[in-house]
Amino acid sequence: MGRHEFEPGKLVAGLALLAGGLIFALDATGAWSVPAWVLIPVVVGGLSLAGATGVVRSAIRRGSERRRGGDRNRDRGWGEDWDGRGGDGAGRGSGAGAPRNGPAE
Repeated sequence: MGRHEFEPGKLVAGLALLAGGLIFALDATGAWSVPAWVLIPVVVGGLSLAGATGVVRSAIRRGSERRRGGDRNRDRGWGEDWDGRGGDGAGRGSGAGAPRNGPAE
């Protein structure tokens, strides 16, 4: 498996779900008596924190790319979108492969 970028939002989400699972497991075994409603704020709060972490990381990365004057995809050798019409370069969102109105050609 190749190297990939560190994504702190995914780490925070994983830790939040791990905490929720640990609370549930401790309650199920009787080692810790916790009301069931406690899981909801732990999981929802953790996932909200994960989303906020992802947004902050994205903003920081975008700002540092602007200061460098680089494009993250160009640095990886991907260049511009393959069709020049926008989208993600894989045809999604650019209209490529979309069904057409009318008879097939």
